[in-house]
Amino acid sequence: MGKGESQTLRSLISRTETLREKAATRKSRAARQTPAQTDPGAGEVRIVQLPFWPEQTRALPNDLARSALFTVQNRKQTRKHLHQEEVAAFGDIKLLYTGEQLRQDDEDVWLATQHLARNHPIHEPVVFRPVDMVRSLGWAIKGQSYTRLKDTIVRLKATDLQVRCRVGLFGGSLIQTYAFSRDEGDIATSDVTDMLDKGYWAIWLDPQISQLFRPDTYTLIDWEQRRQLAPLAKWLHSYFKGHSEPFPIKVATIQKMCGTNAVNLFHFRDNLKQALNRLQQIGFLLAWHLDEDDKVHVRRAPRARNEYPLQIPTP
Repeated sequence: MGKGESQTLRSLISRTETLREKAATRKSRAARQTPAQTDPGAGEVRIVQLPFWPEQTRALPNDLARSALFTVQNRKQTRKHLHQEEVAAFGDIKLLYTGEQLRQDDEDVWLATQHLARNHPIHEPVVFRPVDMVRSLGWAIKGQSYTRLKDTIVRLKATDLQVRCRVGLFGGSLIQTYAFSRDEGDIATSDVTDMLDKGYWAIWLDPQISQLFRPDTYTLIDWEQRRQLAPLAKWLHSYFKGHSEPFPIKVATIQKMCGTNAVNLFHFRDNLKQALNRLQQIGFLLAWHLDEDDKVHVRRAPRARNEYPLQIPTP
């Protein structure tokens, strides 16, 4: 074999090895690819899974945090039934919602379900003991809390949400379906019957929900801080958490975006001040003030280490 042929052969071998390494890397990443990354023409069945975040946090898509989807109204107030209603949101985000009006405690339950779902492929059922869910939410361990949790799951299932934003489109229910027992819920295609008999509950999520959890499109919320807050403070906590350096925002804009039913701006401003003081008390804000233009300025405390997404190394 001549010198030129030998060099050509070594070059071919090197390129072959490089292609093999790239193929192995793509395969290793497949488990965490979103539907938008899947090639429908390739004939491969790829597993969709939410990103993994630390135990002390919960993940909330920025598009939802910057909207009035989960309102700050009292959960005991009468809820409106909405049909293809456009939800107030910042920027170029467009949300259309059908279903019973949602509150901040609905968001708490939804955050908890996403947190459990991150541990396995998203098409698999999320199985949990209701007492564990109630405890994680900070609710009292009593029958009323189990009824409240069940009602919330049913309400989240009976929804249709369309999200149109710069990274794509999601359309579907916040919870695809659920099963509370053999006789309550959808278990026609379930493999969790034995767990239901032991008192566990199960929910299934729409795999397309992963579209809302792409890199840099969701925020990690300190769960212990959130559990200490009232509805308006919860909304502010999520909103300001999604901005590393929050820009000044008018009181009237917050009033519109948080979904309050407080019509009087004077009374809402008082409630807002109380919520901002509470955020400062728990250590989320270092300082805040209102300027002469009725804009809220805040200075956030530095991020804790557990507020960053975990980086899962790939081979």
